Amino acid sequence: MLRHKGKTRTFKHNLRLAALLSFIAGLVNITGVLELKVLTTNVTGHFAFFAEELILKHYSLAMNFLLLIIAFLLGSFCSNFITEYYLKKGKTSAHKYPMFIEISLLFVIGVSGSLMIKNGLSETVLAGIFCFRWVFKILLLRKFQIQR
Repeated sequence: MLRHKGKTRTFKHNLRLAALLSFIAGLVNITGVLELKVLTTNVTGHFAFFAEELILKHYSLAMNFLLLIIAFLLGSFCSNFITEYYLKKGKTSAHKYPMFIEISLLFVIGVSGSLMIKNGLSETVLAGIFCFRWVFKILLLRKFQIQR
């Protein structure tokens, strides 16, 4: 399903791909909301909350949202850098490396996220990891759209 490119990919392939990625994104989103009490998919919302907390002079809350924004931007940089690095080395499936990182991060958080929080890791840091890895999915989807 993920190997089809260009004209060989049919509507059926696109539908399966969209359904699979939407299902996974929904699971990850609801996990972030229920476990961390933070929506980790919308960076524009974080900018709005950041600005609101600055105006209200709640600087520590504003810094939490700034951390999420920075994590999102850092994830974008890393995902694109990794993909471009492997494309320049001649790898045809350069997108698999960011996917592996995303899957690994989700696995680690899924298996030990609650334990990390109990041991003192901030929920904001875990939300930052969610924001960091979210961009990997966005850039992957963009790659599939370009190949259409």
